[in-house]
Amino acid sequence: MEYIERTMLLVAEPRMGKPTLLSHMEHEIKTRKPEVWVQRINLNEHTREMENTEFEEERIDKCKMFLWSALHSPEQSSLKMTKEIFLQALDETNKVVIILDGFDEISPE
Repeated sequence: MEYIERTMLLVAEPRMGKPTLLSHMEHEIKTRKPEVWVQRINLNEHTREMENTEFEEERIDKCKMFLWSALHSPEQSSLKMTKEIFLQALDETNKVVIILDGFDEISPE
């Protein structure tokens, strides 16, 4: 299972097992490529934060900060080194996989 594309969209009707497939993909990526940093975000848990963030065009830095905050609790925000490593990995490597779950359930806005 090798993907060259940087973005993959999984679409299916409700109750078709998308979260199960995402869990399987996450496990397979971690097993086959342990050097890859795999992070999964359930967007339903972050709707308020998304409402409070203006994702303007050409503002990739706001998207990166949203990803960081979605992956860490406020108590973990003080982990500056880990944050810097995460942001550097996003910018400079192809070794980060972000899995967004619940995309079809959040507000279209």
